[in-house]
Amino acid sequence: MKISQTFTFIIALLLGAYSSLTAYSQDSADGSFHDDLLDHLVGQWEISAVAHGRPPDKGVLAVEWVFNHQFLRIYEKGTGNIPGMNTPFEGMHFIGFDRTHQRYVSHLVCIRGGAADGLSYGSRTGNEIKLVYNMVQGEEVVQRFTWMPESHSWLIGSRSVKAGKEDEPFLEITATSAHPLRSESK
Repeated sequence: MKISQTFTFIIALLLGAYSSLTAYSQDSADGSFHDDLLDHLVGQWEISAVAHGRPPDKGVLAVEWVFNHQFLRIYEKGTGNIPGMNTPFEGMHFIGFDRTHQRYVSHLVCIRGGAADGLSYGSRTGNEIKLVYNMVQGEEVVQRFTWMPESHSWLIGSRSVKAGKEDEPFLEITATSAHPLRSESK
């Protein structure tokens, strides 16, 4: 009797773990990636960004599903010049889901070139996706995409990790819809 109870417990535990991992990232019959949280990010966004304590910069995000709904492409373009570069920030994130390891994956390419671009992996908790980048020279950066449903906006923050602890944010982006929602409930 103990063996069957143990077996039943293990099966229930495995099914629970599997359903919690797949609850956020649903695959469709055609193998495409669907995520109810990332769906909130699709569209055009106006952003205000504070980087390294400098005055806020404005910019835009254009976000859409690409590559047969395998990745969410986030195109970002700032308006103010980056100190020392004499050009505004411009970059793209491609966020997808690594089914083998059951985690989010993000590819970042930007105007700083290959040394500053990166690959990150992450997880979701509620309305937040946390991505961890292992940068050049072993530096780790945590980037969080947080959906705030009450204001229909996003907070995107980046922090360095030192001695296993996250520093204060060096980048905070607030994204508000460039096309406000109609008065329809969802």
